[in-house]
Amino acid sequence: MVSRVSGMIRDSESRILEKVDHTDQTAELRINSFNLKYVGAVKELTNVQKERHTLFIMDVKKLREDVILKLQELRDDMVREVAVVQNDYATLYKEVDIICDAVTKYVTLYETLSPQITQLSTIDNQQFGESRTVARTAYGSLCTTTRIHSQPSLHPQLINNLIRLTPSHPISSTLF
Repeated sequence: MVSRVSGMIRDSESRILEKVDHTDQTAELRINSFNLKYVGAVKELTNVQKERHTLFIMDVKKLREDVILKLQELRDDMVREVAVVQNDYATLYKEVDIICDAVTKYVTLYETLSPQITQLSTIDNQQFGESRTVARTAYGSLCTTTRIHSQPSLHPQLINNLIRLTPSHPISSTLF
């Protein structure tokens, strides 16, 4: 019986070992099939990632070209605006130079005519001095202007003196 029991145990062990081997083989086949599926999924995801990376690089290149184009347009606009500002500045500077030249001419005209005007005013004061004193004494200070304007012989002298000064000077003829 021991031999029979030991034979049964051996048979059982051999069946168990066969089943374990069979289970190991089926497990290995399953693992290999899952591995193939996993490797296939990884390859598929890798391909998708490569495609997305390629699309991303294309989008970045396109965006870069657009940015470069916009920057070039902005540079061109800035160059045009700077040219306009420089042109306006040059025009304004020319106008300021013209005004400064005119003011300088007026100042030199005044400086050259100042002695003549002073001389004419002293002559006029001498001529009108007697009539002013008479007017002040006789009628008061309000009558001075009416008395001077009422003398017809004095007006032509004043007008002739002013006419004599203005056109004779070379600066005044260039200004007008």
